[in-house]
Amino acid sequence: MSVLAKNIKFNLIGQVFVILLGFISFKFIYQDLGEDALGIIYFTYLISGVIASSLDIGLTKTTTREIAGNSNDTDYVIKLIQTFSLLYWSAYVVVIVFFVLLLPNIVNSWINLTTMEGQLAQYVLLILGITSLLSIPKMLMSSVFIGLQRMDINNTIEVAVTAIQQLGIVALLVTGHSIIIVAYWIAALSVLKVLAYIYFIIKLLSIEAIFPKFHK
Repeated sequence: MSVLAKNIKFNLIGQVFVILLGFISFKFIYQDLGEDALGIIYFTYLISGVIASSLDIGLTKTTTREIAGNSNDTDYVIKLIQTFSLLYWSAYVVVIVFFVLLLPNIVNSWINLTTMEGQLAQYVLLILGITSLLSIPKMLMSSVFIGLQRMDINNTIEVAVTAIQQLGIVALLVTGHSIIIVAYWIAALSVLKVLAYIYFIIKLLSIEAIFPKFHK
């Protein structure tokens, strides 16, 4: 099987599995925690996705193209990742600051709560927002593996972590845990996903690659 065919296979299987797991957790969250909790959880997913896409400005495509074209030049690849990492992690910090400052307004103006108290909703959003926005630097890490033609790593991480996350949500809800515990679980797995990407970058390239640094 060619590298391209292998990557397409991993991508297709991985995405289908992630979608199926998403439907399962959706049912349990709505059934056990209610529409407010469901809305807040998926609101953070939506916001993080929109913000990450808006901040991309073509850097991930550039990363993929440059790494694919210079995969034999490890020093160049590491410097490229370091430079773009500095941009993406800086953007993450700036977005988090604005998110925290705007959190009360988001809860009061953007979310229509029916049963959940505003203070609880704000706390849950804080937990989920800070960690779900890790999708900003994760987007860059993902493009690194695409450039290295290792989409199997991307999909293995996404499917494995998503499976653990969704199954954990179901287990927590079945055993009667609250939205706060569920939020902490989702947050922990979001961090784990980023750590998994970092681990494979170190394994394939060097520990030096994970430290943001500007190169001309």
